[in-house]
Amino acid sequence: MTLITSILLLLVLALVLGELLQRFGLAAVIGEILAGVILGPIVLNFIQPSSVFEAISEISLFFIILYIGVESSTDTFRSGFGRSVILTITSFLVPLGFLATFSFYVIGLSFVNASLLAIAISVPSISIISVLIKENSLVKTKTGNVILSSVVITDLVALVATSILIDPREIYVEVPGILVFILLLVVIDRYIRKNSEKIMAFFDHIHAMERGEKIVLGAIIVGGLFVSLIFELIGVTFVLG
Repeated sequence: MTLITSILLLLVLALVLGELLQRFGLAAVIGEILAGVILGPIVLNFIQPSSVFEAISEISLFFIILYIGVESSTDTFRSGFGRSVILTITSFLVPLGFLATFSFYVIGLSFVNASLLAIAISVPSISIISVLIKENSLVKTKTGNVILSSVVITDLVALVATSILIDPREIYVEVPGILVFILLLVVIDRYIRKNSEKIMAFFDHIHAMERGEKIVLGAIIVGGLFVSLIFELIGVTFVLG
């Protein structure tokens, strides 16, 4: 089966199942996941996982997350940070502790394996959460930003914890790298706030030029890719970047 045929089948089935599930009050993303399961190796085996599909999915996910980032602001994240931490504790750390304890004492796994299993089950998927936030028009709401902030915090904690459990030496690489990068983002954010009028005037000037809108869009995409690259170099998923 050719790549175009595979994509066509996948899109058609995903749209049909997504629309069908939405009529029952469920998220369309569930239908899209089911489409992949049905057409993939688990059921019909029409479509095989490949590097091409992986690249397409990563590019699509990048633009979804980038859109959410553009629509959000540091003000909304800052104002909801306290609630995000509480949500992270109740929705991730508490289940994580329970599952790790259960896996260690009841199932009999080693501490490392019990912890890794608990993290794998407890951590939410930022990809699916982002799609749900976009689908339900929660991008610019306090609720959406609290959820997104909580997922970002959860993923950072989970990724760092996983790396340390697998190789304790990673604590000297990932943790300082993430802290330095967050500090740089805070410094850049403050600089932009202090010079917001000049920066806005600069982008308004570019936007008014011929092809200006394309230049601004290109700058946003390049900036997103650059930050994603830095996160990957640190050892964190590009999605958070």
